[in-house]
Amino acid sequence: MLKERDDLNMARTASSRYMELIHSTIQERPRTHATPRNGQFATLPSWVGSLFGVDIAIDNVYLYSLSDSNLKQPSGLASSPRSALQKATSRLKAGRTSEVAIRSQLKEQSNLLNQANREVKALRAELDQKRRVALLLETLARKEDIRFQRFSEIRVLIDELRKSAANVYAQELPSVPNEPEGVTATGVDGSSYLQDTLTTLHAHRIHTLRLSRQPPAPDPVPSLRIAVAKQPEDGPSVQRMVDQLVDRARRKAQAQSSHHSILSPRTPEHDVDIDELSSAVRNQHKELHELSDLSILLIHLSQNYIRSIRAFTTETLPVISNTLDESRRLAEGETYIGVLKNTVTFSEPPPNGQHNTAALAEVCHPNSTTLYNTIDRVKRSVTQCQQRADFIANTLKAPEDDIELPALVAKHEESTSKADEYASTLLERKAKKVEQAERLVRDVQRYIKDGRLLAGIE
Repeated sequence: MLKERDDLNMARTASSRYMELIHSTIQERPRTHATPRNGQFATLPSWVGSLFGVDIAIDNVYLYSLSDSNLKQPSGLASSPRSALQKATSRLKAGRTSEVAIRSQLKEQSNLLNQANREVKALRAELDQKRRVALLLETLARKEDIRFQRFSEIRVLIDELRKSAANVYAQELPSVPNEPEGVTATGVDGSSYLQDTLTTLHAHRIHTLRLSRQPPAPDPVPSLRIAVAKQPEDGPSVQRMVDQLVDRARRKAQAQSSHHSILSPRTPEHDVDIDELSSAVRNQHKELHELSDLSILLIHLSQNYIRSIRAFTTETLPVISNTLDESRRLAEGETYIGVLKNTVTFSEPPPNGQHNTAALAEVCHPNSTTLYNTIDRVKRSVTQCQQRADFIANTLKAPEDDIELPALVAKHEESTSKADEYASTLLERKAKKVEQAERLVRDVQRYIKDGRLLAGIE
């Protein structure tokens, strides 16, 4: 490109010199209208005008006059400028052609580069999206692992709870004493005080925790002794003043740290031993743990009792009721004794010979329509009486001479009275058991409610 630029500058310089020479010659010689010799016209080459981008129009007369003049072309410009200009023009054209080709190639490369940039942006966006998806999947996988770990821990806890429950059930339960007769279960409900007590204990615990988290203050007794010793007094007075100040400070601290509860206030104790108080608190804490364990045990026992009562009401009670119904039927005489009783009472004649005279007259009338029906009923009654007599004769033994009938009747009445007494006693006992079961259900429900309140479930 540098060589072509130098050639182009050289061509422009030569052409400018040639054009100056032409213009000076045209201006010096006047115009003539002579005809050129041999009809030849001189023309400027086309590359002169195209070189500078302007149209140069020169009359043929001037050109002829220029060719007919006596001016001579310099020897240095005879052939070299033309050939240099041609070379420069050809090089310029080749340069322009190569420039166009290079520009087209550059445009294609820029288009390819833009397309590649767009593809890179799309791939980067897809890569970011895949990274986010991978991060979300990894987070979900971690959450799933944590969830599986929680499930495994819950399963372990459930197995331990089942084992502990089995051990509790396997233990020998304490016998519950029966309630004495004539004593009714009043059922004093302590749930009204239980919630207040739990709230007060929780608030007192928070208060004591706040006090325990405060940094321990330095022992003020030595500094107090030094401050009091500076006073102009003797030793016993100093000790007495120190004791008074310590006592007053202790009372003030106790008044500030005391919790105002809704429970009944206790009388303050001036001389309180911290060790004894700590041991008492530990003992109370232990007792509370024991009460909590006992409440949990009572809950399990209550659940067992509820299951037993439910099984009793669904399975045992119908069997007992059926047995009582059978006993009642036996007592009322619906079996063999009842048959005998009905037979004896049926065979007795009506008292005082009372008969329905009108009915007998109607039946015995010759033209009565119910005569044949009455005869059929009589035949059936006779047949039934005969069958009963045969049944009684085949079933009962013949009375012996040495057995008296009043003794048998008395024995029968005695056994009947005993059966009635036994049945009534059995019914009373069953009724009492049902009442006891109902009281037990109410007590168990109350215990469950109290136990849940103590455990903080509700």
